[in-house]
Amino acid sequence: MDKIGIKLKELIELRIIRSSGEVETYVFEGSSPTSTLISDIYSELFASTPSAVVGALSSYEIYDATNVFICSNTLSSTDFTVDTANSKISFSKTCVAQNPGTVATANIYGGTKQYFSTPVPSTSVNAGDTVVLNWSLTVSTSHSTSTTGLSVSSVDSSGLRTLLLKILAGQRPTNASLTLTTARWMAGTTTLLSASLSRDATNHVASHGSLNFTASGNLDSVVIDANNYSGVIKYSLVAVSVVTTDYAQYSATITVS
Repeated sequence: MDKIGIKLKELIELRIIRSSGEVETYVFEGSSPTSTLISDIYSELFASTPSAVVGALSSYEIYDATNVFICSNTLSSTDFTVDTANSKISFSKTCVAQNPGTVATANIYGGTKQYFSTPVPSTSVNAGDTVVLNWSLTVSTSHSTSTTGLSVSSVDSSGLRTLLLKILAGQRPTNASLTLTTARWMAGTTTLLSASLSRDATNHVASHGSLNFTASGNLDSVVIDANNYSGVIKYSLVAVSVVTTDYAQYSATITVS
């Protein structure tokens, strides 16, 4: 059994360039994925039929404290830098203030859906001021594993983080989705059991019941695949010898915040 946490965290640098040439810079760190984005991630992870649900980030809008529109811009896949080593995506875009006000919120959209609503350090702007938005998103994962008869030495879910970030950056791999599909019980590169995962969208659980191994060997890892994207999670195990009369069972509960 594994309890997996997926956390999304933003870092915003807001730079105001005045008509006088004066530059003011403000930095805000926070976590503001909307319930819409969280729901879409769950829906894609646990879709009954593997499907793409999470949209690419496509635009942003900046508002003042009284919800007066300040400025906006569009986003495309080429605007994003994807840093897989640090599980981060980022962009830098500029817009010109259309109205005066006190900047308070940056909203980021995936199509028509609002995916982030981020409070930013309040600062006044005048119509005509240039507003530079430097935005980054880091995805982290945590695991709490409990096993019977096995010892987990490490868990690597960088593949899951990378896939989610590529999707948000508009760089979804062909036909891939977050939908968890398969658990592969491995001895090195040899598959001892490949089991389709059942997905419980209500309780956010992916699992398979007790199944006998289809081959014997020294079991040393369990690899979880997503739809058309292999190895989103890998559990490295202290190797143990198994035979075809032995059985395996997997279950993971996922939370997104």
